Amino acid sequence: MVVHIADRSLSLGNPFHNDSLVFWYDPEDGLSTIPTRFYSGLTQAWYIRSIGRLSEVRPEFTAYLPGLFRSLKVDVDDRGCLLRRDFGWAVEEYPYAPPLFVLNG
Repeated sequence: MVVHIADRSLSLGNPFHNDSLVFWYDPEDGLSTIPTRFYSGLTQAWYIRSIGRLSEVRPEFTAYLPGLFRSLKVDVDDRGCLLRRDFGWAVEEYPYAPPLFVLNG
């Protein structure tokens, strides 16, 4: 059952910037109140954790991890979730101005 869910979930992922694998939130899906298309640093992190754990017993899932990790390195200016500032960097859950630093508090 877990493998079926993982297969189905990963089939919904989309290639993005620098060979990342992302899971978009679209306004018309009704899953978020954010009015633009985005992917969430939090959602991506949960996929990394879940697929990482699954890959311990099903090594074929290891192939998805690099793309998931790369998604956390895409800059917000490129529609990603990595926010770089003079004081360092932060992974954003969703796009917002001014930045909320939600995942970094």
